Amino acid sequence: MPIRNAKVKDKFEITKLAENCAPFLRPSVIGTYEFLARCFSNTFLVYEEDSKILGFMVGFPNTAVKGEFWIYQICVCDKYRGKGIGSQLFKRFLEQIKSEGYTRVRSHFKFDNEHSKRIHEKFGMKICGQDDRGWFVELVF
Repeated sequence: MPIRNAKVKDKFEITKLAENCAPFLRPSVIGTYEFLARCFSNTFLVYEEDSKILGFMVGFPNTAVKGEFWIYQICVCDKYRGKGIGSQLFKRFLEQIKSEGYTRVRSHFKFDNEHSKRIHEKFGMKICGQDDRGWFVELVF
């Protein structure tokens, strides 16, 4: 399977991919992706083919709410959208956090990001609120 855990060395390629997913994704700086790979490698997944990262998904626990996990970002290279990469990442991500005992996952996406809306809905996430930038969604296991 072309999904693996992110490594610190992936930070440059992941940053470039995230920058290409703007404006729907607010790319983080290289240091953020390095930090996430160091601290949350079990829930920082990359989809790779032919030694090229085509997508990634990363999240981390909400330390203020027991059992709650947050999706930080999901991104698939625009040329490869619609080929199931995001779904494979999402499925593997949910399997991982369930195996770690989390009972709820939350996320946030921009109002006009139809790709993100569809994939969150596909995996059963429901709108639970909004702010001035977009929707909050959640899934309770």
